[in-house]
Amino acid sequence: MFSRILYLSILVLASIQLSLISPSHADSSSIPFEYPAQDWRAAVPPEGTKSFLIKYKGNTVGFHHMEFFPDGNNLVVKTHFEIIVKLGFIKFADFRHDAVEYWEDGRLVAFITETKEQDKKRFAKGVLREEVLVVEGSKFSGVIDKALMPATFWNPESLTKKELVNHQNGDPIEVQTTFLGFKQLNVLGEMKDVLTYSFAKGDAYYTRQGAWVGGAFRKKRDAIYEICSSEKIPPKKKWHYASDILIKENPFE
Repeated sequence: MFSRILYLSILVLASIQLSLISPSHADSSSIPFEYPAQDWRAAVPPEGTKSFLIKYKGNTVGFHHMEFFPDGNNLVVKTHFEIIVKLGFIKFADFRHDAVEYWEDGRLVAFITETKEQDKKRFAKGVLREEVLVVEGSKFSGVIDKALMPATFWNPESLTKKELVNHQNGDPIEVQTTFLGFKQLNVLGEMKDVLTYSFAKGDAYYTRQGAWVGGAFRKKRDAIYEICSSEKIPPKKKWHYASDILIKENPFE
């Protein structure tokens, strides 16, 4: 019985991180809405990486790591996310997600993702062509008549959008953001006032300058994204990749 409860809980945690469904919120209309700064350069960490431990009821169950490769006005972002929970030789949860994004002057021009959940695989890739986004995905393939960006947390511009592309399967989805106010958060050993938002069926935390610094998910907010140094996540040789797109020089090949 415990195994089944744990398995279901972890799968819910994994799916809500990337599957954006407009949630119902408590009334926050009395709080003046404030967005983080919308300068994408300020959202890129100077050290070129950003890491989070994923914790469920206090226990670490996975991690989320991003690498940023700026080149003038161009930017490549590589993301790896995994939740793998075992008890002995029994695996209760196995969720892996890899993504590569290409940006030009703050505008998304292409992305590709691969996701593995247990034995189920999903994918999405999109290329911007003359103000339309050409998408091929496991759920949706076609032309979207607007330059949508994928559901990516690192860029605070996603909070301003009413529609995004599902990072897992290419499906265009409507989203909703509610500003919840400020809270004190330990960010890499320093207490900071951060802006909090209901977004992606949970809460997302940003500095005023636009840096993504954490979040809490599930109805009880008991699944936590805790920002950490990259030394606290497993080394790359121990990662469980969803595919080889993070390793290829050209992942679209």
